[in-house]
Amino acid sequence: MFTRFRMVVEADDLDGYIASARESIQESPALEELHDYMLAVFNKARGEWKKTNDVPEREVLTASQRVSSAPSALSQKPLRRIVRRLAAGEKELAGALGIRPESIAMVNNLSDDDTLLREIVVETVKDTNRLVVYDPTRSAVVVNSEHPFIKNYLEDWGASEPLRLIGAADLLTEIYMLDENLSPSLVNAILDRRDSFLRALVNIHPRSAPVIARSLRESENLEKELEDAVADALNLLGFSVDRIGGN
Repeated sequence: MFTRFRMVVEADDLDGYIASARESIQESPALEELHDYMLAVFNKARGEWKKTNDVPEREVLTASQRVSSAPSALSQKPLRRIVRRLAAGEKELAGALGIRPESIAMVNNLSDDDTLLREIVVETVKDTNRLVVYDPTRSAVVVNSEHPFIKNYLEDWGASEPLRLIGAADLLTEIYMLDENLSPSLVNAILDRRDSFLRALVNIHPRSAPVIARSLRESENLEKELEDAVADALNLLGFSVDRIGGN
C-alpha cells in the first residue's frame, strides 16, 4: 500500500521550527500534531484501498470453482492421460509439469474416479522459476506468486482471477502439447521462450515495487539498465520522469 500512496503537504506554519542545518524540523507539539494528522490520512487511505482491493473469497475463487467443471476434453482427459503415462514410468513428464519428486507417489495412487483439477491457487512455489506447476496432492493448478509477471500485477485491483486463468491456460497448453506426443524437452523449450517474453515485457513495463527493486539490484553495474530502473522507481513513487539518456 505504501508504494501506491502519495500525499502532498504544505505546512508553512512549521517554517519557524526548521533546524539550523535546514535539513530537518525541530521536535515540537506542532510537528507531532502534523505527524498524527499524516498518519491518520494514510490509515484512512489504506482502509479505503483495502475495501476495494480485498475481493470476497467467493469471488476470488470463482475461477477455481469453475476449473473442475470445465469440459473434460479440455482439461481432465488430457491430464489424466499424462498422469497415467507418468505413473507408467515416464518420469520426465514430472519435470515438464513441475511436479515435485515427493508428489510422484501421489500420482501413482490416483484412480480413474479422482478429479484431477479442483482449484487454482496463487502462492509461492519453492525451488522453481516456473510460472505455473501442477500439484497432484491437491489436484491444483499452482500459479507462482514469485514469478516476475505475476508479482508485477498481483496487487492490482481485480487482477487475481485473470492471473489465475492465465496460469491455468499455461498449464493446460503444456498438457495439450505433451498429450500430442511432443517431447518434454521441446515443450520445455517452447515454454521457456514464452517465459522469457513475459519477463522481458515486465522489464519494459514494471508496475510493482518488488519487481522494480529486483531491477535495481540486478542492474547496479549496468549503466543504461540502472538509469531505467531508477526512473521506474521514481515513477512508482509519484515523480514525473523524463528519460533523456545520452551523456
